[in-house]
Amino acid sequence: MSGTDLRVLAQSVHQRLLNRRDNSPPISLRPTRSSKKIYLVYFIGYYLVMIKINIHEAKTHLSKYLEKLRKGETIILCKRNTPIAEIRPLPTARTKKRPIGLAKGELVVPASFFEPLPEEIVKGFEGESQ
Repeated sequence: MSGTDLRVLAQSVHQRLLNRRDNSPPISLRPTRSSKKIYLVYFIGYYLVMIKINIHEAKTHLSKYLEKLRKGETIILCKRNTPIAEIRPLPTARTKKRPIGLAKGELVVPASFFEPLPEEIVKGFEGESQ
């Protein structure tokens, strides 16, 4: 991608961000060179990676979007083009058992841990203390 292409893309991203209708922070009308990079990152992360759909489209094509969720994508659910919910896939269940002893040698239990508790603390557990 050439510098001209990036400049055109940054300008279109900037224009798209200025025309937003959500409640995000205001955007400067005179972007600096570094802010164009931030806008581009925002554009890629918000508009290209996440899928934005309206409620009607979600109901109509539910199975298609469930398949995308299964693959790990995030969907922004909108009502009249205003985001109202974010739908994410559930974490996958473990297939293997967790190995025992991962933190062996990292934790030291002092000998005082095994000594009997003072009488006032025991009464506190039993509800007799004030």
